[in-house]
This record gives sequence, structure tokens and C-alpha cells, in this order.
Amino acid sequence: MRWHHPPVLRFPTPARAVSRAGASLIELLTVLAIFATLAGITVPRFSAAAKVSRVRAAAQKLAEELRGARDAAWRWSTSVEVRFDVGSGRVEWSALSGGFADQETQTDLGAEPYRVRVASVTGGGVLMFDGYGNPDRAISAVVRGADLIVTVSVSLDGSVTVSGPSRMGMGG
Repeated sequence: MRWHHPPVLRFPTPARAVSRAGASLIELLTVLAIFATLAGITVPRFSAAAKVSRVRAAAQKLAEELRGARDAAWRWSTSVEVRFDVGSGRVEWSALSGGFADQETQTDLGAEPYRVRVASVTGGGVLMFDGYGNPDRAISAVVRGADLIVTVSVSLDGSVTVSGPSRMGMGG
């Protein structure tokens, strides 16, 4: 005996539902408008975060250079001079005696990836570390990028700290 299946009833479907292969122009424009709105929101935030990161990284690099100069003075038991080119981003240090004059480091914070400048240094543009790694005075160097500032300080005991960033005109 063979099984008989009841006949399948087919209902007519609208032509539009059958031939729907792509999206309409209105749908594409809606999606593009959503993407444009999201990009308009996120790009300025990303740009601001990149500025803060760049200034912070430059200040950390300056602090690293100051610690390196302090440590070199102590390690070589000789005076080390740190020179700041105020208004640009150049900082360099070198040993002054004991045959270490060829030991010199130069950093340009005005170049990529930092693109910032040393806006000011309290007490002038030269700091000396003696053969024990002690600075001749306490200083604060202000690193500026766009409207942000970060302060790098050297205390009389030789410790180096970084504070900020803050916006110009708001506590800085």
C-alpha cells in the first residue's frame, strides 16, 4: 500500500517579497547617516584623548631623561649638566668631567611622536647634578601641547615627579 500525501496548497506571494535582493536607497542613506553621526561623536573624543596622551608621554620622557642624568652623575661620580631649550622641545644632558664628555643625550620633544614644547623652567634653562646625583636647585619644567600643560619637577633630594595634565587657564 502506498501512502498518499494530501496536495500542498500554494498561496500566491507578492512580487516584491520574491525579488528582494538588495536594499533600497532610503535604507542605505539611513545607515550612512547613522555612521556619520557616530563618527561625528567619536572622532573629537579620540582626538582629545590623543592630545592628552601625547603631552603626558612627553612629560614622562622628560622625567625619564632627568632621572637618567641624575643616575649618570651618581654612577660616574661627576657633574652632569641638563640644558633646556625653553620655547622648543629640546632637552640635552652631558657629563662635564672625568672623561665622560662623550656621554651626551639629546631629546627633542617637539618632534614626533610628541610635538610639544618646554614652555618654561623655573630658575633658568640649566640644571646641574653633582657627583652624588643631587641637583643644584629644585626646578619645575612646564611641558605644553595645544591647551594642555604637564609639570615635571625635580626636588632638592633629586626625586622627579610628573603632575597633570591640566588645561591652560584652569589651575595652570
